[in-house]
Amino acid sequence: MKKKPIIASLLFIFLLFLGFQLITYATDERNMIDCYEDVEFQLERAEANIWIKLNEDTENYYGYTADKMCMMIAEQLGLEQPYQFNFIDSKNSTICTITKEAKSVTTEIQVQKFSNGNYYAIINYHIFDQFEAVESLMKKSEDVLRAFGGEPVSNHTLVGYSPGNLLENKSDLFKQIESYMDMRVVDELDSHEFYNAYGYSRHINKFIIFSGKKVNIDVAITYDDVRDQTLLYMGTPIINIEY
Repeated sequence: MKKKPIIASLLFIFLLFLGFQLITYATDERNMIDCYEDVEFQLERAEANIWIKLNEDTENYYGYTADKMCMMIAEQLGLEQPYQFNFIDSKNSTICTITKEAKSVTTEIQVQKFSNGNYYAIINYHIFDQFEAVESLMKKSEDVLRAFGGEPVSNHTLVGYSPGNLLENKSDLFKQIESYMDMRVVDELDSHEFYNAYGYSRHINKFIIFSGKKVNIDVAITYDDVRDQTLLYMGTPIINIEY
């Protein structure tokens, strides 16, 4: 499959650099999972990411080293052993990772400590079934990380597919999504290889402010010539994976 420029990922990196805050408000029943059914795409997986930047004195304050903190997060999330534990200690960083694989979801916990003082706790979920559970997993993870102080940043992306190459009809496909999600487009990029647009939907319960505008939905349509499938990515507030 030909690789296109990673537009959404560049937006994600830019927002991480600036630091952004998710703002919560009331929502209703319409959501992205239902949207896949509406446009007749089969959901394949969901990718969720929750992270928090820790205070430089976190280790001293709590008395936990990076590896102990990683195991403590696993315990509070309810992960049961056996799980994979990986510890890398170098001159510039210490990175501890716990990975727990299950049939429907793979959980990855990582604590990163860098010599420049930056300190992060990260929780990733790779979900292959029971996609409705993604919000409860994210909420529980946010609560666990919030206990360390500060407000976690979270986002998730859904990936689905439809047989064949639908790129010629990508404008009509996006109009269906735009209508179903009541999406107000902030910016878009259209080419013969992909379509990408991000904007705001009142049906999603969080948003960020980007260039002075509300953003909480990111949509990309691509074609995988190896699988002969059109892929639909929907992320909130933005797509956080390559496509």
